[in-house]
Amino acid sequence: MKLAVISDLHGNYYALSEVMEFLRRQQIDGIIGLGDFVTDGPFPQRMMGVLREMQEEFPCYLVRGNREEYLLENLWQPQNWKAGSSTSGLLDYTFRNLTEQDLKFFEQLPTDGVLIGKLDEAGKLVPVFVPQEEVTPDTCRESLFPALRLCHGAPGEIRGNFGLHPELLLSHLENLDASILLGGHSHKQEQKEYAGKTYLNPGSLGLALDDVGGHAHFAILTLENSTWQIECFQIPYDLEGYLAEFDRAELETHGSVLARSLKRTLTCGINYFYLTVKRVRELADALALTDLDEELWKLGVTAKTQHNEVAPAQHELATIYTKANLAVDHNQIVMETMKKVASRHGMACLLHEKPFQGVNGSGKHNNWSLASDTGINMLDPGVTPHENIQFLLVLACIMKAVDRHADLLRQSAAVPGNDYRLGAQEAPPAIISIFVGEQLEDVIDQLISTGSATHSKIGGTLKTGVTTLPDFDKDATDRNRTSPFAFTGNKFEFRMVGSSDSVSSANVVLNTIVAEAFKEAADELEKAEDFDLAVHDMIKKLLAEHRRIIFNGNGYSEAWVEEAECRGLPNLKCMVDSIPALVTEKAFKLFGDFGVYTKEELVARAEIEYESYAKSVNIEAKSMINIAGKQLIPAVVRYTTVLAQSLSAVKTACPEADNSVQTELLIEVSDLLSDMKVARAKLEDLVEEYQHIESMEKRAHFCYDEIIPAMQALRSPADQLEMIVDKEYWPIPSYGDMIFEV
Repeated sequence: MKLAVISDLHGNYYALSEVMEFLRRQQIDGIIGLGDFVTDGPFPQRMMGVLREMQEEFPCYLVRGNREEYLLENLWQPQNWKAGSSTSGLLDYTFRNLTEQDLKFFEQLPTDGVLIGKLDEAGKLVPVFVPQEEVTPDTCRESLFPALRLCHGAPGEIRGNFGLHPELLLSHLENLDASILLGGHSHKQEQKEYAGKTYLNPGSLGLALDDVGGHAHFAILTLENSTWQIECFQIPYDLEGYLAEFDRAELETHGSVLARSLKRTLTCGINYFYLTVKRVRELADALALTDLDEELWKLGVTAKTQHNEVAPAQHELATIYTKANLAVDHNQIVMETMKKVASRHGMACLLHEKPFQGVNGSGKHNNWSLASDTGINMLDPGVTPHENIQFLLVLACIMKAVDRHADLLRQSAAVPGNDYRLGAQEAPPAIISIFVGEQLEDVIDQLISTGSATHSKIGGTLKTGVTTLPDFDKDATDRNRTSPFAFTGNKFEFRMVGSSDSVSSANVVLNTIVAEAFKEAADELEKAEDFDLAVHDMIKKLLAEHRRIIFNGNGYSEAWVEEAECRGLPNLKCMVDSIPALVTEKAFKLFGDFGVYTKEELVARAEIEYESYAKSVNIEAKSMINIAGKQLIPAVVRYTTVLAQSLSAVKTACPEADNSVQTELLIEVSDLLSDMKVARAKLEDLVEEYQHIESMEKRAHFCYDEIIPAMQALRSPADQLEMIVDKEYWPIPSYGDMIFEV
């Protein structure tokens, strides 16, 4: 018995006609077809004619491919493919050139099944196809020749790709009842052996990826002594004649990109469609940023800079500075526009502060400066900052403001996601401090110790150590990425604001606390008999009193945490701890004196902040419960079942074999599964308890003290299982998928 195996014809009637002539000479007894018969080529009816001729001449055992699935989906639920579209145009062309009879033919094809041997009425051994839904545990065992499993991509998954997921293939072979697994889809001819079973991909008859082009790939199975012998073929066909058909059918008018890609693939055997899609995706990413610029400009937001940042798929966008109230509006518009543009390009804009543990999070650099009504930058130190009295007074007032109201400044950057970001991977710590750089710190220390500053440090020279490169001037102001409030030459950069947060709160607090410091300074100086002496004394006094707020070192170090505590600086690590800063007598007076907020408004804001935190955590906890219960735990149960079956099979087949790996793995996975179930149950109980707490403040504290630790306890076994469980069974994108495949 001889059976030909063909797959992935893709409408290439030239190649099919040539293969049929070859098969006639081989005197085959039947043809196995693994799907993707008719789409993407010119003149679909000609392909249907050759297919019908094949079926009339040979017994055929056919399964549906993913391209037929596309056609049927459009038949069942019209997708309104666009004529002439680069992506769907050829599908639309094929669909409109098929008859109702053609579509019904593909509709009756099974998606997969097994081919078994039986005796007909005359006692002759003949192949019989059994659809998968009719297969029983005895079907393959009762076959009179080694059974063949037929599918397009993978068993039970019509679009499964063993080329991309070889681990999936090994799993299927290990659990295969049949002797040989026949599949296509990857367009690459290959044969693999595993666990005493065989996988055969005959390659693509109509669109082979062989780095050659112009050849039809297929295979012939020959039954000899109750064993299938496999022979693979690659035969040439009239490629030039077929390419001329593309032009006659004017396929490029129906699907320009795909048609051109197919012609190049047919010519050289290289997947130009994949390369085209890859390039289109790269261009789309770039286009998305360009599109974002244009959308923002239409709205009057002058986007200036975009560039990649450290984390996967992380980008930074900067707008040109403007007045505070307008800049706040711009920032809000930017966030909304980024989401809309991303969606337009088939992407998502994620504004969460810490999407990945152990990887840089996302925040905002709130560049804050002061200018007079005549346009003079009050934060420009000049070349000799030690002689710039105006700058030194402004700096001293800012130090006072930040030191006095560090708790409010910390609260202004409080959103739930920021708790995970602050103090980690380049984000500033939760401790408020000011970085002024080596030059200004030296000037401040001179003023404090002697009452006057006589010089300013210069930058010096940065030695490259390379003879072919010149040395560079070294900036004495430098920069510290670990500081939450850093002086950067002519402005301050408040780096604590989270990526999802509005910058309005931060700027309201900054402007108000500095206004208070300026008012108090002005009130005192206006009464002074000797203005110059009073300014001198005030600068020295303020710098000495608030020197503790300056820190130029590593904000991540444990030593700084201890030192900050000794200095009396607050360390408000979480949002819940920062909210009380809104309802102190100090805050009531500050905001009340300047008409920013009333006491009642501040109390209301605190209540809203507690509610925001509590509801955010509650939603995340419920999501974790659902994900763990409906996705992760069932997936791991399935995996343990496979492990157990594998262990049992090994023990049965060869009791002497070492099965310690399977045993230890099964025990480890089962233990972690149990841990997850227990952790999930505890989290469920806490979420239920949360519902009975009336006070929003108490709810927020309960979330921080009880629910978040329980969420972390549930995540721990899940993270470990993600590293163990076969990717085939893991139901959601893994860390590896999200970080390394974006």
